[in-house]
Amino acid sequence: MFSSKSKMGNGAGAHGSRQQHEADEEEISKLKTQLEDLKSQVDKKDAQLKNCEREIQLQTETIQERDKEIERLREEVHKLRSVLQQTTLKQDGPGDVLSTIQEEGGMAGAQKDRNKKQGVSGESGINKNVTVDSVMGELERHEKDFR
Repeated sequence: MFSSKSKMGNGAGAHGSRQQHEADEEEISKLKTQLEDLKSQVDKKDAQLKNCEREIQLQTETIQERDKEIERLREEVHKLRSVLQQTTLKQDGPGDVLSTIQEEGGMAGAQKDRNKKQGVSGESGINKNVTVDSVMGELERHEKDFR
């Protein structure tokens, strides 16, 4: 690209060579400036990339936490449905409340949990100090009218 030999003769070659050398120096200076600018751009892009990677990591952790919470809530809903089903079967047979929940709130993925052993956790909402006599005493009796 650059030639150190000049095609000019009679001393004019030294002057042309100097101009060529100055042009080469100017080109080298421009290239150095461009190189520094490109290095600066690469550093900025690297910083942006690190920020994006940190943000992705944070979002991934948030998603994992939410997935765990969703799974925990699904398990809790399953337990509550089981308790509700057992409670309604003991009271009146299949109740409208349970069928309404099953019709409206069918959850995807809940079927796989159905094969698990069902159990009830927690205490009953009934006051332990209440006896059948005390409840029956509070009830008001009405005589039937057989007309």
